[in-house]
Amino acid sequence: MISSRWLKWALPGLLIIAGCTSEMPGTDADGDGLSDRQEQLFGTDPNNADTDGDTIPDATDPSPKDSPKIILSPSLGGISATETQVRASIILSIKNSRNQWVQSDSISATTTMGTLSEIHSISPGLYEVILTSHESGTAVVFFQMPSPNSPDELISESIRIDLKLETESPQNNPDQQNPDQQNPNQQNPNQQNPNQQNPNQQNPNQQNPNIPEDPLINESHVDLEVPGTNPGKYAAAGGIQGDIWIMAIDGTTLDWSGSELKSYPNAYVQVDLPDGTKLHGMTNESGWIHFKDDRLKGPVAVTVGAAGCRYVTWMNVDARVISAGIHKRDITPNERSTKGSTITGVVRGFWGETGIPPFPRENSNVFDTINIAIVQVGIRNMPLSSMNTGSILLPPDSSSTTAEYFEIPPNLVLANQSNPDLSRFTLNSLNPGKYIVFALAGAGGNILAASQNPYEMKFKPMALGFTEVEIGSGQTQDISLDLTIDLRTGDNDTTSLYLGQFPNDPKTGSSLPMGLLLPLMNTGKGYVFLDVNSAWNFDDFQNPLTIIYPQAVHQTLSQYGLSVHPMAVGLAARKAANGFDQPGISTVIMHPQMQANGSLESLYMNSSQLWPKLPTFVTPAPPASSAFDAVGGSLGTDRKIAWNGPKDSDLTVLRLNYMTPPIHNKLLNSDIGSSQAHLLWEVYVPAPLSEIVLPELSPEAPDYPVLVNYAPTSPGDAYQYDAETIELEINPYYMGPRAYNYNSNFLIDDINMNAWAVSQDSYLIRR
Repeated sequence: MISSRWLKWALPGLLIIAGCTSEMPGTDADGDGLSDRQEQLFGTDPNNADTDGDTIPDATDPSPKDSPKIILSPSLGGISATETQVRASIILSIKNSRNQWVQSDSISATTTMGTLSEIHSISPGLYEVILTSHESGTAVVFFQMPSPNSPDELISESIRIDLKLETESPQNNPDQQNPDQQNPNQQNPNQQNPNQQNPNQQNPNQQNPNIPEDPLINESHVDLEVPGTNPGKYAAAGGIQGDIWIMAIDGTTLDWSGSELKSYPNAYVQVDLPDGTKLHGMTNESGWIHFKDDRLKGPVAVTVGAAGCRYVTWMNVDARVISAGIHKRDITPNERSTKGSTITGVVRGFWGETGIPPFPRENSNVFDTINIAIVQVGIRNMPLSSMNTGSILLPPDSSSTTAEYFEIPPNLVLANQSNPDLSRFTLNSLNPGKYIVFALAGAGGNILAASQNPYEMKFKPMALGFTEVEIGSGQTQDISLDLTIDLRTGDNDTTSLYLGQFPNDPKTGSSLPMGLLLPLMNTGKGYVFLDVNSAWNFDDFQNPLTIIYPQAVHQTLSQYGLSVHPMAVGLAARKAANGFDQPGISTVIMHPQMQANGSLESLYMNSSQLWPKLPTFVTPAPPASSAFDAVGGSLGTDRKIAWNGPKDSDLTVLRLNYMTPPIHNKLLNSDIGSSQAHLLWEVYVPAPLSEIVLPELSPEAPDYPVLVNYAPTSPGDAYQYDAETIELEINPYYMGPRAYNYNSNFLIDDINMNAWAVSQDSYLIRR
């Protein structure tokens, strides 16, 4: 019997096969956990425990035959200078393209100026070298190592460092103060409690003996890293021992390849100590804050947020460096005209006008089969576990004069053969910024039936189109979105996926009845879905399902700098009701790998051991009624949240949202689209905890008390969500196959790119 704990680390492709062949005892010549017969099935070397030489044994390697690209990342760890010598610490991280650390004994370094020490290993994949010079100037340090994929190939990277002796340093100018070192006699305007010393106002010359020397961090230079705990170059920073560094990153610079990380000044930060003490302050102009206090011992709770933005909390964290992404809250309906951005336009290409073959002209019956396009912006800063049909088809615009009678989702385009200019879409309530806008076009069926049950929309993908748009607050841009990538040709990559054996619903004791397959690609500028495959929900369902991915060499993808990282999200869900899908979803996420023969591996989502169980509610008390707007207990003054979840999950993420209702269709007497959840606060909870006390924020925190419904419903709405009603969403995650450590190099994006499974359920409570 293969344990579920082993399954969570295993090669996605073997998850099913290993379960089916576990009765086949046999020799395991290389001791990698796979029998020789299994290795024959997978095409790996039965005499080599690590076929591709990437240090990951075949049994736990997500791609055991394909060595990933190696990435060298040098960064400046700090500079110290005297009148005769300047000394710079250079940190080199070595990772592969799967974000895994890589250890090497064959790194060399050279410099154009000064001398270098020997390369010192800080931790696996993280190294330090010291550059020393007796004169000022600019040094270029080159790093080089042989590629593990090909001994004849060299990997190289360089870094430029400005070296200045102390006599030439601006720090010696008595009239110029280091902005990161405040005058200890000057009151900090960010200090909220006049009776409580702000830990950032300590004398910078006063040394705390409990704080170890750390070449990664110093008061004069803090390198920004992507959101997470001890992320990136800080992976070896260790636990909290009297101090903690917290940085805030502007969320608009995340999830967009090629963008430089930008700091977020004046973000609110609160640290809840084990003794009940709270330290709080605001990030400086460089986007970080440094707390020093002898009482700072891990684990603690760290909360970061800003005005008009979502909050995030790490519970029971013991990491010296925390990086938080600051993301704007969703635009509310009453803000749409002043703050919301709108993209409208026409989809072109159905009839051959953009160079791809015309769509079937017989697909023109909205009551049967019709050519359609689903238009969206690349999905960013949204967990894939929150994907469902409501993420694909937007609810109608309530300001439309026809919305109360009949209105298809505004991002669903019906191809118009007689007048192509009428094939239009609208994307509204967008935060201002830069977006990849895409159209997924194909043959749609059951369009009207899908207004009652969105899982019953049939869809066959046929073409893709992309464009890039940057838009400001309150602006509307009208664009032409051309279909240019034909998904019907043999120039695409395809794979097969087996779906089934869904977990039981704790409410009914029977397996979850609805299934949905959402193939995706991670473009570097947002996630793009490539199909909405609801075949599971029909009597003629047959395995396997086929997934089509475009090849990355296409001109359209190259034009916008898009990559094709193939992914597949499988959803098992409760039946849709009143026109929208209910909470309660089990999700599996897989990344098909390219095989040696140039084809993508098949994926298996048809094992009951793969699908995670749904969590159940404990505190606050769940609603007594099954109505969608029924409200349970109150968060109350004790702010306690407790749940029952799968015992072997690695992490639980709690999301606190406010809700806006769907549009009610009077003609069909049903609701179109689903109620929409709008994230207010995200809370990370490491296993095995299944009970927390949500931090009580200082009244000076921006948008205090944070848990507020910013768009309470009016009396005429079918579902009522008042100002005190909040949705509590509980998400147990299984992290893997990348090694997972909550306190070291755990990145927020890991929950999308490295989690293999997550379940979700939610209910309404009083704040």
